[in-house]
Amino acid sequence: MGAGRHPDGPMQAPPAIENEVQRLRRLQSLDLLDTEAEAVLDAFTELAASITGMPIALITLVDRDRQWFKSAVGLPQGGETPRAFSFCGHAIAGEDLFEVEDARQDPRFSDNPYVIDSPHVAHYAGAPLIMPGGERIGTLCVVGDRPGRLDEDTRRQLKLLAHNVVQVLLLRESERSLGRRLQVESALRESEARWRAITDLLPQIIWSSSAQGDQEEFNRRWEDYTGERASGTGTGAWMAKIHADDREPLREAWSVNLAHGLPFEQEFRLRHHSGVFHWVLARALPVEDESGHIRRWIATFTDIHDQKQAQQDLMEVNRQKDEFLAMLAHELRNPLAPITTAAQLLRLIAGDPTQVRQTSELIARQVGHLSELIDDLLDVSRVTRGLVRIVHEAVDLRQVLRDALEQTKPLIEAHHHHLDLPELPEALLVTGDPVRLVQVLANLLGNAAKYTADHGRLKVKMEPRGERVFIEVSDNGSGIDANLLPHVFDLFTQAKRTPDRAQGGLGIGLALVRSLVALHGGSIEAHSDGPGTGSTFIVSLPRAKEAGADELANNLEPLAKDSDPSATIAPSPHLAMGQAHRPLPELAVLAPPAATGPSTGKALAGLAVMVVDDNADAAELMGIWLESQGHEVRVCLDPLEALAAARTRPAQVYVLDIGLPGMDGNTLARHLREDPRNRDATLIALTGYGQAQDILQSKEAGFDQHFVKPADPTRLAAVIDSLPRPAAR
Repeated sequence: MGAGRHPDGPMQAPPAIENEVQRLRRLQSLDLLDTEAEAVLDAFTELAASITGMPIALITLVDRDRQWFKSAVGLPQGGETPRAFSFCGHAIAGEDLFEVEDARQDPRFSDNPYVIDSPHVAHYAGAPLIMPGGERIGTLCVVGDRPGRLDEDTRRQLKLLAHNVVQVLLLRESERSLGRRLQVESALRESEARWRAITDLLPQIIWSSSAQGDQEEFNRRWEDYTGERASGTGTGAWMAKIHADDREPLREAWSVNLAHGLPFEQEFRLRHHSGVFHWVLARALPVEDESGHIRRWIATFTDIHDQKQAQQDLMEVNRQKDEFLAMLAHELRNPLAPITTAAQLLRLIAGDPTQVRQTSELIARQVGHLSELIDDLLDVSRVTRGLVRIVHEAVDLRQVLRDALEQTKPLIEAHHHHLDLPELPEALLVTGDPVRLVQVLANLLGNAAKYTADHGRLKVKMEPRGERVFIEVSDNGSGIDANLLPHVFDLFTQAKRTPDRAQGGLGIGLALVRSLVALHGGSIEAHSDGPGTGSTFIVSLPRAKEAGADELANNLEPLAKDSDPSATIAPSPHLAMGQAHRPLPELAVLAPPAATGPSTGKALAGLAVMVVDDNADAAELMGIWLESQGHEVRVCLDPLEALAAARTRPAQVYVLDIGLPGMDGNTLARHLREDPRNRDATLIALTGYGQAQDILQSKEAGFDQHFVKPADPTRLAAVIDSLPRPAAR
């Protein structure tokens, strides 16, 4: 970038030029110094300022002791500065573009008077004007009062403009030497045509207008970009190509800048010839005459659609990350809540082996939930990093289905779903890893069961087609939104998080399924007609070679649709898919412990408390804990059941989870407050949702307190104990 840096010391004067005598002689021969402004040269400085977005653009001629401005934007034409203070004196020392990114920090210029005082030069870029004989007579340069750096494309354009300035000067010299006006006019027309050609070569749309902002001329890029010719009859024609939402703000901003003669910069959407609106950046600078009056405006439109899209993609990634972390916190807090309560409860029941055993089993169940969650996170990490190895062997899909159903049986049974199974009297063999294939099918079946309302219909189909086997898992559940469908297999992708998503989920299951299927040489597709229409997932796997597979096939019993499910699907003798279902066994309820530990408020009568949480372990344990504190507790696992119970026998305190199925806790709280008998009741949120917006929403719903799981049960009991209560009889 020109002369080298000095670590410290005073301002560095421009370096000496080897052919200085020849250079000065060539400069004098052009007869340019101290001459009037010329429109064709002014056009180049105006274009340089517009392309770079810099407030000052100059064509400078470096004389023996001074640099003189032949053409200027942002400074008076005909002005000059001492060569000793000249940035351009450095620029003509080399043949490449010379750029200073921050003169205030550059020892060569930091104490330069034009850095310290007006025009406060910070960013400078100058392309030398090199004559055919090698003489560097001056520069085409741009100056800004803020640090910056030109990108490579802009540097190339500035050098191209400098080259064409030289061509104009040569034409001018030729005209002057010949002394014929006809040749002058021809040269000027050629120069103007060249300028138009240059603007047509630039990737930006170049636009010039009158001082009043009326449209005059676009370069060819307008037609290339929009597919239409510019009418040249004012701003209305091109304003019609602006997106309707951006049109009025753009018109208002442009009017303000026109009225005050200020540089203009605005982003908006412009209709591309493809019919799609693209984001563009518009920059416009006023061009003033010697008296300071605006003669015209020159502007550029630059397509920034890719950058905008990248920004939006990054924002979407950040949004997904935030939602994932919020959901992860929720999923971790849910099993931690009953564990925390159980730990407190164990202090009170240490002398009762039965209750200790039951509480320990509850802790083990919740630790199991945590382990499954952590295993899923580790599994997707291993797969995405390529650390999972797939065993390739002949696998009978009948056994894969049996094993997957064994894992998902409790969930399917709990929701009372009807399950249609394929009729497979003969082996259906694929090449793959049996453990991972069970993981794939169990995930799809689990999702179908979770996101289908009770008494829904699930269906599994398996059929060979040529060299591949297709597995289809469908349901009549919640379906998938069209905007989400293309991204349903992306990591951490979920439907919009709502408080009533009792099934939770981290958005990693389907991403893991796709990765595992791909490792098997297969593919997976998702289909849905939208919310409420159900969904279908189709897995394609390579069919196993027949050789060596007969022995495996003979070892398995046929999987027949009409056969007894207890014999062919799962080891449990009670799961009959598609038939009437038994209710899930009741959770073993711990009896309230004897008063063996400290208790708060024993001198006062307890309060009527209702605990509502769809996590049975958490709800029952919280109920037992509050009973141990002397309160009368009713536990409900369903919000509708809780609402009905509250209408029959209102409570004085309600402890509600937020993430409830069917009706979230905030909605339940609003319904409770609508009942005059509950207006003075205390509503306490006990939930895994702990972000600021969650706390605000619970307050708006009518909650008095918001506890984030896992909450210390002693703190919760203390809050309840502080409430007014009737005296003990």
